[in-house]
Amino acid sequence: MKDEFVLTLELTDTDIRQLAATLDFHYQNWPGYPAAEPEEQERINFLRQVMRCALMEVSFLRGSSS
Repeated sequence: MKDEFVLTLELTDTDIRQLAATLDFHYQNWPGYPAAEPEEQERINFLRQVMRCALMEVSFLRGSSS
């Protein structure tokens, strides 16, 4: 079992939107196996889901500040 690090990042809503768009692009243009390992696509999809949750949180926070 390899050691993994966990980092905490502070991102603006613009950063989150850019990361979400980038992950969507890479997911849609994933070259497939054997050019890339299937685990890569799984990680990209997981991160896409994380960014979508973050976008919903941003939307919620914007709505509650009105």
